[in-house]
Amino acid sequence: SDLSVAVQVGTCVDADTVNVNYNPVPLVNFGPDTVVCGLDETLILDATNPGATYLWQDGSTAPIFEVNDDGLYFVTATLGICSDQDSIAVNYSSFPSVNLGPDILLCPDETATIIAGDPVFVYTWIDGSTGNTLTVSTPGTYYVDVNSNGCVTRAFIDVIPDPCICEIIVPDAFTPNNDGVNDIFKQLDCSLMNQYNMKIFNRWGQMVFETSDINQGWDGKFGDRECEVRAYVYVIEYDIEERGSGISKGSLLLIR
Repeated sequence: SDLSVAVQVGTCVDADTVNVNYNPVPLVNFGPDTVVCGLDETLILDATNPGATYLWQDGSTAPIFEVNDDGLYFVTATLGICSDQDSIAVNYSSFPSVNLGPDILLCPDETATIIAGDPVFVYTWIDGSTGNTLTVSTPGTYYVDVNSNGCVTRAFIDVIPDPCICEIIVPDAFTPNNDGVNDIFKQLDCSLMNQYNMKIFNRWGQMVFETSDINQGWDGKFGDRECEVRAYVYVIEYDIEERGSGISKGSLLLIR
């Protein structure tokens, strides 16, 4: 297009015209610096502008440049007398390796801890929690996303319900002296115990305690009276899921 200008000083006037050509400006935009996940991956940098010429950092002149290694990459695209330049830093990173181990068998009323690995990575579990471990109390499929420099690996693990057969487990002695340590004689809790009854007998065959509540133990008393320091006999009748019914007998020592 033509641009004209006239200048007047007093009665004197001068004018001139100039022809201005507008050249399109090439546009190159690689975006922010980036991390490429996977050491065998190729990143394509595209500087294509129709009619432009190109000069990359290594002297190559194609509109497209293939990146396969860490580095700073830049290009100048020239269209006529106009040019544009852009650069990008590229870092390659491998995907983190994650092994949650074999599937977990989980007993009722118990918890299990899933360990994802080295705490140097960033972890995000299925419930949104972070850290390299997750404690679970219910069966199901769990996963964790492990982030290393922006490269994410997702790993899964199944937590499988296990009946976990109960055992009749009682101590062979207890000390009901109200010190908060071993004051009660009782069977370990078991949610699979369908029926339960425990009786305690003294050496004369007299029953001094009975309960059908697995959570209730013997405090060493017969009624309100403290029993003597000596050996006693317990009889436990039970019915356990997946195992059946039975009777367990044994002796226990009351110590004060």
